[in-house]
Amino acid sequence: MTESTGARRALPRRYPAAAVVLATASLAMPAQAQRSVDGNRIVSSELPAATIDVDADMVYVGVSEFPLYGVADVELHLFVEHEGRRVKRLLWVQFEGYRDDNDYTYDYSNDPVVRRDGIAFHTGERYYPSSDLPGRANSDGDHVVRLLREHGYELGRDVARVRMVWLLNEPARDELMLIYIEDLADHGTSVAELDADAAAWARFAEGLRERAFGSFTVERR
Repeated sequence: MTESTGARRALPRRYPAAAVVLATASLAMPAQAQRSVDGNRIVSSELPAATIDVDADMVYVGVSEFPLYGVADVELHLFVEHEGRRVKRLLWVQFEGYRDDNDYTYDYSNDPVVRRDGIAFHTGERYYPSSDLPGRANSDGDHVVRLLREHGYELGRDVARVRMVWLLNEPARDELMLIYIEDLADHGTSVAELDADAAAWARFAEGLRERAFGSFTVERR
């Protein structure tokens, strides 16, 4: 969905504008996670029926389940590679679907499709200050930051991300979204430097995308 203020898509493509006012509403939470985790493997029985294996250099942080803006349900799993408290990189795995009481659909038509593991992922890269990540209260980015802080982790000042989305049905009512984030300091650069050099960002984004897809594999079940 909308993982940060700096990175989120225009609202009409994701949610009706009126839905934002429901972000802080008291809504029923899913009773329990619908997927199981064993080490660095997530097993999903449906939507999608698949196994996701995450890079062994990352450790599992935990899961957060929540209603998103009153229109969708989310199950979010988080993995990180860290140096002390600092997150060097992370993989955020989000199972999401609209609720039965609406007829909204997901639209990533502006994002190029990259095919991996026989799956079409709508893919986009961005960079931004990590302070943008929480976004609105109770957004998915907000839940990621909460999970990190609850377990003693902090993001570096500037980060880059790749968002990879597998639309699971037609019409597109359910999605598996994976977001890969790296600390730009580990690559000797920053938001300010990338802002000043579009060619440098284009080169960086290409490598970032390959590292993102290299951080996990998906096998249909």
